[in-house]
Amino acid sequence: MADIGPAYTAARLAHRGLALIDNRTRVLVQDKIALKATGILYWFMNTGAAVTITGKGRSANLDIGGVRMQAKILYALPQAVFTVDSAAPLPLSPNPAGQNANAGVHRLTMRLIGIDSLAIG
Repeated sequence: MADIGPAYTAARLAHRGLALIDNRTRVLVQDKIALKATGILYWFMNTGAAVTITGKGRSANLDIGGVRMQAKILYALPQAVFTVDSAAPLPLSPNPAGQNANAGVHRLTMRLIGIDSLAIG
């Protein structure tokens, strides 16, 4: 587990773990997060792939030129679901002049409200 907490000012702790599983055919990404106060938690993954949400929002199929990957929410709160939108900066995010417009980039998102801590993978 890597300590990624310094990048997140609203977190008391934030750790990310990566593991190769199933004979190195799959990658498991696991995040453990504890916020300083109850709030909204976002998880993002930007990609140039075409994204299709499946499994009642609990999985997403990504495809770039026939190369496919599936992202799944293995465990988390029942309201944890994926959505997909453009990778443009969020309304309250910095958007300095000259920043890449992320044309053709999608953002796979999980948004959880009323969270103070959780482990997602």
